Order: sequence, then structure tokens, then C-alpha cells
Amino acid sequence: MKLLARLNRLPGWVEMALLTTALIVVFVGSSIPPQDFPDLRIFDYDKLLHLAEYTCFGLALWVAARRRWVPRLRAWTESPLLALLLGVVLPGALWGASDELHQLVVGRDCNIWDWSADLCGLLLAVLLARLIERSGAKG
Repeated sequence: MKLLARLNRLPGWVEMALLTTALIVVFVGSSIPPQDFPDLRIFDYDKLLHLAEYTCFGLALWVAARRRWVPRLRAWTESPLLALLLGVVLPGALWGASDELHQLVVGRDCNIWDWSADLCGLLLAVLLARLIERSGAKG
């Protein structure tokens, strides 16, 4: 069975639980004070972590939005890509900006480059969502 067909069979509460979990993971990860942040080699690649985190968040946002507000945006814009950008990237970018500001509360840096990596992750999620949608349309 194609991925899109499986996603379409998910109950709404599962979609919202996935999105809520993604939001909690981003919030908790940003709440770790700098002195408690694990000193692992992988954290030298901070921007890759932001990219991966926001790609997953963007996909969770798309799963929750694809049957709710993205169809309304598609009817309004008549562009599937623009609907995804407005329905996934815009709210994700706003969350990312608030996430960067939240990091100031716990003594971490608020960094435009981290937010840029977040945006790249959201754009990658949109690209993956488009690929999933197109593969579902062919099958």
C-alpha cells in the first residue's frame, strides 16, 4: 500500500497527536540549559540538528494539515505548492522564531542561522510532502 494511502487512513486524533508530539520535542529540546546540553560529537553539527528536527516537525505539520487547512489553501491559491508553503512553512517558521526567542529564557543563543536551518528543514519537509503526494497520485 502506498504511503499516502496509509496516511489517509490515519484517524484525526493520531495526526494531531503526532503534531503535538513534534511540538513538545522541539520545545523540550530548546528548554535544555546550555550547561546541561550533552557534550557529544554530533552536537558540533548544530545546524544539521536544526534541519533534521524541523524536517520532522514539518512532516508532522503536513500530516496534520493535509486534510484540514491545506485543501482550503489550495482552493484559495489554486497552487498546491503555495498551499503547502502557507500551510506548513509559514506556521513552522513562526514556531521556529518563537523557539529561538524561547531559548533566550534558558540562557541559550537566539540565532538567525539556527532559524535559517529550521526554515531549510521546513522546505525539505514540503519537498518530501510533494513527492509523497505525487507518488500517491500516480498509484
